[in-house]
Amino acid sequence: MGRPRTAVGTFGDFTYLPAGNGKVKARVRFRDDDGQLRLVQATGDSRKAAERALKLKLSRRDNFSAGSRDLSADSTFARLVDGVCCTDR
Repeated sequence: MGRPRTAVGTFGDFTYLPAGNGKVKARVRFRDDDGQLRLVQATGDSRKAAERALKLKLSRRDNFSAGSRDLSADSTFARLVDGVCCTDR
């Protein structure tokens, strides 16, 4: 049996790579609001610094919406329908 799917708005395990000049790159796959996994990465002077920078980047990450960027978790269904399916009005 495979791993459970990463939930929307969450991320998996961090990976670390050398980034040159003694720096470290931290990377993680983040599941955006549209359900797609996207690679997010940040660089720091050490592994911990790269991890902190990546966590900060994740906390400030804008929600990605396939339809309209002005929709939020608090948007009504009517707002969703107006913005996505009825663009020819």
